[in-house]
Amino acid sequence: MEKKNYKPKSCRQCPVVRLEKGKIKCGCQPKSVATTTFGENFMWKNCPIGWDTDKK
Repeated sequence: MEKKNYKPKSCRQCPVVRLEKGKIKCGCQPKSVATTTFGENFMWKNCPIGWDTDKK
């Protein structure tokens, strides 16, 4: 059975993200840094990783 990788609920739960000095740094977009929840939500919506989705 194939294991699927679903998009996490936030960037803080993503395995690619690093937390440094109170900033969230995206591992796949080096220039993406969020310091607020608004910035984190924007970064999460523009995630370039091809996450699996449920077929409905």
